[in-house]
Amino acid sequence: MRSDPDITDIPQPETPTDRYEQAAYQYGLAYQKPALSAQANITDGYACDVKPQDFDNQCLVRATAPVVHRDTIGCSLSEDFIDSSVFTDTNILLEILQNAEPKDSKGTWFGVEFYADGQWRLVIEEMDKFKDEQIEALRIVDNGRGYLPRNMTVLGGGKREDKESAGRFGSGMKVSDRSALGRGVNIRRYSRNWRATPYLKRELTDAGPKQTVSYNVEFFDQCFPGSIIEYRQVTAEMIAALRQIEDIYLPLDRTFRQRLLAHTPSGLILSPKSGSGEIMVHGRIYMPTVRPRTPLLFS
Repeated sequence: MRSDPDITDIPQPETPTDRYEQAAYQYGLAYQKPALSAQANITDGYACDVKPQDFDNQCLVRATAPVVHRDTIGCSLSEDFIDSSVFTDTNILLEILQNAEPKDSKGTWFGVEFYADGQWRLVIEEMDKFKDEQIEALRIVDNGRGYLPRNMTVLGGGKREDKESAGRFGSGMKVSDRSALGRGVNIRRYSRNWRATPYLKRELTDAGPKQTVSYNVEFFDQCFPGSIIEYRQVTAEMIAALRQIEDIYLPLDRTFRQRLLAHTPSGLILSPKSGSGEIMVHGRIYMPTVRPRTPLLFS
């Protein structure tokens, strides 16, 4: 009977990309989660710290770090993989927010910010002070252990064994990027010792030409904690989603801790939110026929 050899047993020529990815991999192995500060907000298993003081400076250093190696890596995900009527502009953001949460990123803090009037600002604190046309960019950030560039292209990227992680198949990030690019949004990702710009590449298949995602990846010498994804030329729908993010994304809802009644094995029990009958489950919004007046179970 034929037995396929383990891929690790097949001699492979080492490339510069391999060396920089190996450095990023070793950084992930050695990563230690930061200690929570005295300002951290902790409620029944949900913990989120305050933004690290030097995070904005780290973002600037990453954006300007000298490039020591460049490569392009491809992902086979095409437009046919995604139902745009189900995967909306809101889902583009919710998928990435889920990855940034401490339970997924293994950090202690995450946030969603917008750029206006010359600086980055927290969405839930300042977005209502600005008009849509004043918002130049959005970004989702965390201080976790980061990830390898191949995680952007390999389906089944290793979340299945992580019991804390919300994802299982590693497809959410790829679908989010493909959907955003299809809507004309510009994206840039930063993690560990690299930054990447995704773009759509034309591929010829038996079903005709398809547009798949490829990433221009730039490596630098230093590894940094945390991850960043920036969006420019964002859609009006993405901005609208962030304006109501507290109603559709529980971890960023500032009323969450006051409404939390219990944390059970089946899920969280919350009292209804005043003035809203919407329920968000797995990134989708539902409006019950009868507005709930009794506690809700999110599981």
